[in-house]
Amino acid sequence: MGPDYNHCMFRVGVLAGLSSLLIFGCISGPASPLSTAMPGFATATLPPTPAPSATSAPPSPTSVPTATARAGMTSVPLYVRSEPASASSQLGLIGPASLVQIVGKDPSGNWYQILYPQGKDGTGWVFAQYIQVDNKDAIPIAGGPAGPGPSAVVIQQVNVRKGPGTAFDSLGTLNPKDTVTLTGKDESSAWLQVAYSAGPDGRGWIAAGYVEASGLDSLPVVGEGGQVVGTGTPTVTEAAPTPTLLPAADDGDSAEMPAVNVRFGPGEAGALLYSSDLSAPDGDAEDWIAFTPYQPSVEISLACEGTGGLTSDLLLRGQRVPGWTSPSCGGSTIASLVPKTGYVLDLAPIAEAGQLLSVRYTLSIVGWP
Repeated sequence: MGPDYNHCMFRVGVLAGLSSLLIFGCISGPASPLSTAMPGFATATLPPTPAPSATSAPPSPTSVPTATARAGMTSVPLYVRSEPASASSQLGLIGPASLVQIVGKDPSGNWYQILYPQGKDGTGWVFAQYIQVDNKDAIPIAGGPAGPGPSAVVIQQVNVRKGPGTAFDSLGTLNPKDTVTLTGKDESSAWLQVAYSAGPDGRGWIAAGYVEASGLDSLPVVGEGGQVVGTGTPTVTEAAPTPTLLPAADDGDSAEMPAVNVRFGPGEAGALLYSSDLSAPDGDAEDWIAFTPYQPSVEISLACEGTGGLTSDLLLRGQRVPGWTSPSCGGSTIASLVPKTGYVLDLAPIAEAGQLLSVRYTLSIVGWP
């Protein structure tokens, strides 16, 4: 439990499904762990990444002198992670329009390393797509999560396994644009060993066909037991297996029983930040978020990771609000609403026939006067 501040406390709860929630203020809703008024910040998250303890915003660009840091600003709420991968542990969360100090980027340019006191060596990683910064090309390449070495960028969601083959247990998944440090390969070069904190000895294995990589010739050949057995570069003799894309777990919410119900107003919630997973045509294909605005307008933003996009409908008493424009992933929309009136946001993945799409999203709702 965090410190008392103006009679507000940090509290941690659990949501159904793989979801996380951050609310500034109080929330209300159906009888559930979320329906109890909770002043202050409340966060909740489930595996694969552990819930971070509540943290303060990163220092302003002038608070930590450095010759190489570049000032940037977030466009949406962002998790700060320990490594340049969405499967890595969460160090904390930064709100929209927050200033950050950028000290490096991964080789693909998909992630920025920023100054963050709660991270190892005082740094953390954020998704570059949602950071506004001048002269991106001048940002230097930072060291990988396991130090210098060849790296790879994930191009399709892929399982990380205990050994080089589909018969080995899955340790977790990596998502498109994640960056990994390569530490070895199997004898066929069809599987790559990567630095993965959740794996035995901090290592895991991924199929080589689902990453863009360089420097493979220099990788050692590693056996199933983790021992180095050679340094040659054999020709790939088998096709890389297709990674298993898992459907999102059904969290049991509905239009009548939304995942969360938030009321904005003085002494209550000032902003909502909610994360969960959706997939289609299998798995949890719809989420409902209920909120009651206090101001005449709200800004609704979406950040997405995965293999597809999202669409949304804003409902009032079960009917679509006229003129509603769904924000795209990475974008936002400002809606003019009736204060003190209940609305429901209906979120769903943009599905394609015959293809499983899986999206982890972060929804932000902020009231404007």
